[in-house]
Amino acid sequence: MVWRLRGVLVCLGALAVVMLVARTLAPPPPATEPVVVLARHVAAGTVLTAADLRLRPFPTCCAPEEHHADVADLLGRALAVPGPAGLPVVDGLLAGARFEVDPPAGSAVVPVRLAAAGLPLLRPGDRIDLVATADPWRTPAAASDGGTVPEVAGTNGAEDTSDADGTTGTDDPAGTGTTATLVLARAALVVQVPEAVAEGALGLAGPAPDAAVVVAVTPAEGRVLAAASAGSPLGAVLVG
Repeated sequence: MVWRLRGVLVCLGALAVVMLVARTLAPPPPATEPVVVLARHVAAGTVLTAADLRLRPFPTCCAPEEHHADVADLLGRALAVPGPAGLPVVDGLLAGARFEVDPPAGSAVVPVRLAAAGLPLLRPGDRIDLVATADPWRTPAAASDGGTVPEVAGTNGAEDTSDADGTTGTDDPAGTGTTATLVLARAALVVQVPEAVAEGALGLAGPAPDAAVVVAVTPAEGRVLAAASAGSPLGAVLVG
């Protein structure tokens, strides 16, 4: 029986040898890594959920830059552009954070113009007191009509040491002819600072003359700042 089937056995043995040689000489499979892709078509502005995302293995050499390997990293983020199913989700497709520091819940976000000398000292996350050296609320009309100055309450449980007219300290204690300081907001959180731009003959970097710092304050302080910052730049005191 074996002798009669010798041709078939020889063919099977040759085929096994060819397959063994081919497997030995074949290159190893490429290394892969997980990449988060869209599981379905997603419209621009859609907040991503677990149903919108899935993991797909990509060859390491072909994985897109700035890709994500964990679905949890993208939950709650929004797409800036529409994307088809299977598209790798990279940072360039996502709507960026609006501010460098997230404002606290329930706070008001207001841009304010500060004196240029203090701008380079500020960083996102700093806490500052915003003051006006001239009282923006006390106009001749208000004084003649017996108007009152709105009082700005302190924040974060700070004790309000302002006088009845909203100022702090005493009026011209040294007899220099200067006015008292009006505190418009206390411990305001800096959420965005203006980017430096090249200016001057030497090309030195500095903030633009009309640059504004974005701060998070209470809604009451936000209304006060919105009205006061329309005039002269405000002063900022860096606090702990």
